[in-house]
Amino acid sequence: TGVIEPIEEACALCHQYDVLLHSDATQWVAKMPVDVHVVPIDLMSFAAHKFHGPKGVGALYVRKELEVAALVTGGPQERGRRGGTENVPAILGFGVAAKSACDWLTEENIAKMNTIRDKFEHHVLERIPNAHINSIGATRAWTTSSISIPHVKGELILLMLSERGVCASSGSACSSGAFKESKVIEAIGVPDDGIWGTVRFSFARTTTTQDLEMAVDVLEASLASIREFVIPTTLS
Repeated sequence: TGVIEPIEEACALCHQYDVLLHSDATQWVAKMPVDVHVVPIDLMSFAAHKFHGPKGVGALYVRKELEVAALVTGGPQERGRRGGTENVPAILGFGVAAKSACDWLTEENIAKMNTIRDKFEHHVLERIPNAHINSIGATRAWTTSSISIPHVKGELILLMLSERGVCASSGSACSSGAFKESKVIEAIGVPDDGIWGTVRFSFARTTTTQDLEMAVDVLEASLASIREFVIPTTLS
């Protein structure tokens, strides 16, 4: 849903009980500022392809005083934690993408993308009045919009969007293309009962207002097609 969790509080609670905290920061790094001095996280992993870098390369941040056992032994690569020949071209691509992301990551650009996301959601609610923006009142990252629509299954929406050239998912980004309802959506109160279908739209820093206007047009047309040919689910 894009909700920004209280990671500082999680860190403090873990450290209070001498528990290490690892964060999957794939949706955080290069999308929002990250300062490990402000948020004293212990371990943090992220992937290059989430900020326009090559697929198949990622990074693990390890707090200096921590000792991490080797994942693959047999060589000194990656500071002795993972032996084997390194994928140098991918690592270089990772670095270039990270530099580009850091250059882009300003308060002005983040505010601009928040505005674009909000306009997208406003147009969705105007054109599809019974749609619901999940976690709309929470502090969210600009990268995500999760929308639930009654009386239509999420997988049908995804199929119709895909046929019309719009990529979305029904769960997390790593389960894109999967038709199983998200546990997160269930947890925030949207029932997994076939009455509500949920789709997740993800935005990049290159996404434009025109892109999202087209997506709203396609979403509206897709729902119209579904409701024309599919018998609506009725409540008992």
